Amino acid sequence: RVESWLNRENLKKYTKEDLNINHIKANFQGDYLYPLLWGNGTFNPILNYTVKGILFYQGCSNVGDPGDQYSQRLALLVKQWRESFGLGEIPFYFVQIAPYYYENINGDQGARLREQQLKAAGIIPNSAIVGTNDAVYPYETQQIHPCQKKKVGERLGFLALNKQYGMKQLITDAPTYKSMKISNDTVYVQLENLAGGVSRYEDIKGFELAGTDKVFHKANTYYLWTKGLIITCPEVKKPVAVRYCFRNFEIGNLSNMGGLPLFPFRTDNW
Repeated sequence: RVESWLNRENLKKYTKEDLNINHIKANFQGDYLYPLLWGNGTFNPILNYTVKGILFYQGCSNVGDPGDQYSQRLALLVKQWRESFGLGEIPFYFVQIAPYYYENINGDQGARLREQQLKAAGIIPNSAIVGTNDAVYPYETQQIHPCQKKKVGERLGFLALNKQYGMKQLITDAPTYKSMKISNDTVYVQLENLAGGVSRYEDIKGFELAGTDKVFHKANTYYLWTKGLIITCPEVKKPVAVRYCFRNFEIGNLSNMGGLPLFPFRTDNW
């Protein structure tokens, strides 16, 4: 949990974590969930080193956190670490959690945490996030540590090379949702950070539409460069909202010309 890295001062000031050791042991099944433990045990010992930046991959244990609690606490943690290192606003690059079933493949607890992570990238100065929506295999629904680590490492490495070492030719910004327009039974979606194009025009997987009943159905999606994504669904004649891979485990197949996957998103707030 992100609370495992926050220091005692921040935990007392910004959370309701019970820091009594006897209560901690009773409240958590595993010591890896304890507040303070990871910070004191693995991070504090390196604070006297000089570093260029921080790469961070975490979040699964915070799935289920309400509202924007996680994004706010991650921003607090980054502020804490930067102050502790005393090296200024060093870069912070982190990873969106991968698809995982979380006891229900079609649930959205994991998707909501990914949404919080994307929000965190927007409020943490000098930060960036990489996607992993394409870095799992269909048979890895119950694998919390999917095997495709090379993609994750490359994307983090490219961020550092581009932003810290001047290699601006590397494409490091993944596609994100920009806007939506509804016309009759069709939804048109515009994306940002396409780097000149998309990976496919047809057979795009992962999109869903819902009407006023708030029930989502799998949608047919294709891309036209003059109009963006064109999305329809036979079951939804009057769409009001669109989602992309907004489930615990759903693999998308849309990426930009740099091979970076579209971040999962939703246009509703249900």
